[in-house]
Amino acid sequence: MEEFLFLFIYIFLPVFWLILLNKSGVKLLTISIPSILIISIFIYQYLGYPVLFFFINDYSAKFVQDREIIWKIFLLSSFTITFIIIGMVVAGKNFGNLHLKNQFNPNTNLILLDKQLSRYLFYLLLIISIFILYIYLSKVGWNNIALFSLLNLSDQSSSIKELRSNMGNAFEGKYHWYRLFMRDFLSIISIALFGQYLIRKKSIYFLIFVLSFLVSLVSMLSATEKGPVLWYLISLILMYVIINNDSRLKLKYLIGLGIFAPLLLGLIYVNFMNAPSLIKGIEYAFSRLTTGQIQGLYHYFTIFPDQVDFLFGRSFPNPGGLMPFEPYSLSKSVHNIIFPHKSLQGVVGSMPTFYWGEMYANFGYLGVIFPPFFIGYLLYSLNILIFKLPMTPIMLSIYVYLISHYDGLATASLSKFLIDIKIVLVLFIYVFVVSIPNKGIIKYFNSQKQKA
Repeated sequence: MEEFLFLFIYIFLPVFWLILLNKSGVKLLTISIPSILIISIFIYQYLGYPVLFFFINDYSAKFVQDREIIWKIFLLSSFTITFIIIGMVVAGKNFGNLHLKNQFNPNTNLILLDKQLSRYLFYLLLIISIFILYIYLSKVGWNNIALFSLLNLSDQSSSIKELRSNMGNAFEGKYHWYRLFMRDFLSIISIALFGQYLIRKKSIYFLIFVLSFLVSLVSMLSATEKGPVLWYLISLILMYVIINNDSRLKLKYLIGLGIFAPLLLGLIYVNFMNAPSLIKGIEYAFSRLTTGQIQGLYHYFTIFPDQVDFLFGRSFPNPGGLMPFEPYSLSKSVHNIIFPHKSLQGVVGSMPTFYWGEMYANFGYLGVIFPPFFIGYLLYSLNILIFKLPMTPIMLSIYVYLISHYDGLATASLSKFLIDIKIVLVLFIYVFVVSIPNKGIIKYFNSQKQKA
């Protein structure tokens, strides 16, 4: 009876969500911040529950054994998804339909790269980002780069996991500043160059894009990370679809992505994670995507408040030490509690989970109830605001970046989005590059006037 009830709720809720999404005006097959977020949340926060509920995966079953907790997090996940969509419904009633008939018009004034000063500023940012990547790799030490060790290009005896940890969580220095340039700015520039090439079809744009593409791959693969590479490639696909297909995902794109993504992830797991075969690599990747975050959430519920008291905001950022508390590294602490032997081996791991997992660890069930509605409402509103800006390649690239950034709500803590210095800096760079050649003015784009 319990299994039947679970399956009934599991099958019924997605149908209910589709009805709500239809009322909100969000179309899952039309690219937007809300649509991609809902798809990601469904994959990361919902799709894998049967695997854990019925103990299908032997590895997960070693750690996830209490069905009462599984029921609890399943129902809370269902609640949060429902209220995110309700927030979008309300925003849709307040601000109108999200999907315009003409979201992008290639005949609008292309500010980026058409004005000489913008072009120089843009290329200067590309050069600076590449230079900072070089400084970062030099500081890590060429002999300590995880990718080189994996390819047997260095004589490093440390494990790949330890090298990857030293290049990220355990990096000595302010890693987030290096990452801002060598990942965020570099990928935004690369995707914008790709968009410029799709519109202008000039060989110089293609050559510069290829350079940025190769450097971006080096930046992401140097620490043998899987997710950033996949999201970078997906971002290029999103840019292509936005420009060439009016943001609509055709069936052929979905089929191609459905074939390409598992193969890419399978190959990455074979080469970087020692999967014994391509099939096993795909299986490991699918398990990680659909159950990894849910398993992390399960551990949060076993730890708080039974082993560790609720944090009451201590996991939130404390910029400049303005508040009278020392920030608590939540995902690292949970990882150390669950896998203490890895900590003893010198591996600095982390166990992130959904955005509301952190809110539960801080405020209990009250932290889960309130954020979802506002997240849905605010992200819908943000997308409406973006459509009022000129849809130039740089703006489209930042739009795609925002899609991938807020997609992180499906896999990361909410606090990183509350004090979002990264987004502030990205938008500042956009305003600077675009407005300086236009005497400090950013023109609004009225799509209604652009309709043919």
